[in-house]
Amino acid sequence: MASSSSPSVSSRSYSSKSLGGKPERPPPPRHSASVPSYPSTGILPNVPPLPPERLRWFYMENGKIWRPFCGHDSLNLEEARTILLQEAVACPDVEREVEVMGNMYIVVLHSKESPTLKPIYWEAKPCPVLRGSWFEVISSERWLPLSQEEADLLEEAHTRKDWRERARADASLTDWANSNKSPDANNERRGSAPLKSQSQNTVLNQVSCNGYEAVWTGENDIVKIKTDLTSKLLNKVGGKVGISQQYGATKLTRGYKEACLPTRTSPPIGHLVFVIHGIGQNMDASDIVKSTSDLRDTCRQTALKHFPDQWKNKRVEFIPIEWRTWLTLDQGAVASITPHGVKALRSILNDSVLDIMFYVSPRFGPEILDGLRWQLHKKYDEFIRRNPDFISNNGTVSMFAHSLGSVMCYDLMYETCHINGLLERKERDCTPMEVDLTDHPFKNESDEKFEELQKLRIRVAELESELGIKKDFNSLKFKVDHLFAVGSPLGIFLMLREHSPLVKGSKGADSLLPSAICKRIHNVHHPSDPVAYRLEPLISPVYAQVKPVKMDTASSKPTQKSMSLAEGPKTPETTQSTKSSSSSSWTQSLISAVVKSVASSNGAETSKSLPPDKIFDDDTKIPPGDRLNERLDFMLREGLTENSYLNSITAHTGYWTNSDCAMYLLLQLYSYKKDSKL
Repeated sequence: MASSSSPSVSSRSYSSKSLGGKPERPPPPRHSASVPSYPSTGILPNVPPLPPERLRWFYMENGKIWRPFCGHDSLNLEEARTILLQEAVACPDVEREVEVMGNMYIVVLHSKESPTLKPIYWEAKPCPVLRGSWFEVISSERWLPLSQEEADLLEEAHTRKDWRERARADASLTDWANSNKSPDANNERRGSAPLKSQSQNTVLNQVSCNGYEAVWTGENDIVKIKTDLTSKLLNKVGGKVGISQQYGATKLTRGYKEACLPTRTSPPIGHLVFVIHGIGQNMDASDIVKSTSDLRDTCRQTALKHFPDQWKNKRVEFIPIEWRTWLTLDQGAVASITPHGVKALRSILNDSVLDIMFYVSPRFGPEILDGLRWQLHKKYDEFIRRNPDFISNNGTVSMFAHSLGSVMCYDLMYETCHINGLLERKERDCTPMEVDLTDHPFKNESDEKFEELQKLRIRVAELESELGIKKDFNSLKFKVDHLFAVGSPLGIFLMLREHSPLVKGSKGADSLLPSAICKRIHNVHHPSDPVAYRLEPLISPVYAQVKPVKMDTASSKPTQKSMSLAEGPKTPETTQSTKSSSSSSWTQSLISAVVKSVASSNGAETSKSLPPDKIFDDDTKIPPGDRLNERLDFMLREGLTENSYLNSITAHTGYWTNSDCAMYLLLQLYSYKKDSKL
C-alpha cells in the first residue's frame, strides 16, 4: 500500500532541461514507502500541545506594556484555567480567583470574559491579563505576546497536518535523490546545482492574520510579514535593488523564552507596613496608591542591594491606607461658602489645607479618626485572612505615616493607651464603677473632664453588655512595631496641646507612647521640609542643642553607628525584680519607670547644663541624666550642591522615592531586637 505522501512523490517529475540534458530520471520504486526514514527538514508529523512550563501569563502595566508573571504565578494560573474549562462544561458561567504577585493581587478568570488583574487591598482599575503561547520576538530580551485570537489562529495553522505531510514528503524525496547521486554524475553535471532541500526561502505554510501574514519556512522558522501598502511598496522596491530582507518582518515563536519554574516566586511577607497619607488626597496630583508603589519599588531595589538575604527570607510589603476620599464630612457646605474669585487657588486650599482644619475641629476630628481606624482594621483583617500564618511566623506590623497622617496615627495609638489601660484595671481589680481613675497612668492631670469621660465610657460599656452588644474596645487590633513619622508636624501638634510625658523621667519613645502599643518612633525628615518638626526636645529640652541623627546614604553600606541605633534603645542594667516585672505587663514597666524617676529626683546627681548657643553633632556631650536611651529624630542628608530653599518645594513629597529613606526603613525592620526594650 502506498503511503499517504506517495501522490506528492509520484507526481513530481524532473525534466531533461533541469538535469543538464540527460535522460529523465525514473521515479523511485513503490516500495519507497520507507522514505520517511531519511532525514527531513525537522517538520514533525504531529505537534504536541505546549506544556504549562512553556506558556507564560502576562498583565498590562499602565495600559502600555505587557509584563510577565513569575513562573510560580503562571503555573497557578494555567492550572486554574484548566479547572475552569472543566467546570464550564457543567456550568457555563463560572469564575475563579488566583492570588498572584506575592498575594497582593488577584487574577479573575471567567468562562465568558477575558481575565483581569486587580489589587486586593486598594482600589484600582482592573488590568488586562493575557495567556501567552505565541510571541513576536522584537529582540532577545523583548518578547511580545500575541492576542488570544492571533494565538488561536496561529496554533490551528501550525498544527494542521496537510502542509506537514506535503513538506515531509517533498523533503524525503529531495534527500533520497541527493543521496543516490554518483560521483560520475556529479562530474557530468558540473554546471548544474544539486537538488535543493527546503530552505528558509521555501514557503511551507502561511496564514493571514490582523494586518500581516505568518509564513512558515521550517518547524521553528516562522516570520511575521506586514501586508500594509507601505510595507508592500518598500519590499517591492527593495527586491528590485537586491535587498533580500523583508521590511516589517519579525520572527514568531511558539512558547516563551524561559520555562516557568515553581520556585520563581515572591519571598514570603515578614513585615507589613501600612502607608498613611496626609493632606491633599482629594487633589488630582496626590495618589497614595502611586506613592506606596514608588515606596515599594524603592525599598525592593534597596533591599536587593543591601539586604538580599533578609529580603529573600522575609520581604517587606506595603499597603496604602486611603482615609480621605471615603469621608463626606462637610456635605458640600465648604463649596457653597467659597467665593468664586481665584477659584483655582481656592480649590487647591480646600482640597489640602482644609484637611488640617477638619481634623482639629471637635466636630469632624473624631469622624476622621474613626475612618482611619476602620480602614486599618479592614485591611488588616483581609491580610490576616489571606495570610493566616503571618502572626505565628512572628510577622511585624508597622506604620509609614506622612505629614498629617503621622499625627492621626499617634492619636489613634494614644487613644488605644487609654482604652487598653482602662480594660486592664477593670479585669484585674474591680467592677467598672469601682475603678479609681485618679492614679491612672495615662491620665492627663490638666484635663478636669478626663475622669468624667472615662466613667461615661464605662457606663456605655455596661449598657452595651446588658443589651448583648459586643463591641471591640481595642482602638487597634494589632500592635505596632515601628511608627515612621515622615515629614511630620507631630512635634508642633504636641507642643500646642501642652503635651506632658506619659511617664515622668522616661528617656525614650515610651514617653510619647508605651512600648506595648508602639515599640519605636522614628521622626524622619528632610532638612528643607517646611512641615516637619522635631520630637526629642519635647522629652529632653537639652536636645534642642543636639542635631538630629544624619541618616546613611544608600550608595554605601549602613555604618556601624546606624546598625547600633537600629537595634533599639539602650537600657541600663537593672535588678532581677525589675526585669521580671517588665516582662509581665507594660503597666508594671511604666510603674517601675515612675519609681526610678522619684528616686532620681530625691537623691540623684543633678545634670549639668550644656553651654548655651552651641549646637552639637551628637548627644555624647549630653550629661547622663538628660541623655535619651534612644534617638527619635533622624534627618536625610542634603547634597553639597543642593539649595535648601529650592529643595523646600519638593522636600515634603520626596520621601516616597528617596533611597536613603528606604534603606533606613529596611535597616530598622531587619535589625531591631524585640527584647531590647523594657
